[in-house]
Amino acid sequence: MPIDFAVAVIALAGVLTLVWLVKIGQEIRPKEPPPAYVSSIFKGRVEIDRDKGQIRSLLENSPFSDRLIVDPPGYLAVEFRDEGPHLENAELHELLSWLKGQGLPFSVDKGWGPAEVMEDLWVHGRIKGRFKAIYWTNPNEWHVSETYPGAT
Repeated sequence: MPIDFAVAVIALAGVLTLVWLVKIGQEIRPKEPPPAYVSSIFKGRVEIDRDKGQIRSLLENSPFSDRLIVDPPGYLAVEFRDEGPHLENAELHELLSWLKGQGLPFSVDKGWGPAEVMEDLWVHGRIKGRFKAIYWTNPNEWHVSETYPGAT
């Protein structure tokens, strides 16, 4: 039963984060396709969607160049050692901080998406400063908000 409670708490946190982003975030109204963004953090990979080559180029000249995955064509991800809890994974923290520094938004998902991971890392002092989140209100309407967890 404790696992069911934990899953419910995580799902509620995701919903509350989305509501919070819509209500408090500074929205940027889209007039073009969404920017490149962190779409997934899963099984030792941080996936980036919508890159037109700029992020790949930056990654090729970064400390993460040896962990870059570009196969199949059009796919972009960076590997990290997926060992232990994400709160203790310094390699993941370094990668996410670097991507945040490049201005990439982190997607908000219905469960535990990249924006929720970033907020959790921020709450626990592993990530510093503001970051951007991207979320969709329908299939053709996306929004980017700069967020500072805990700000009122």
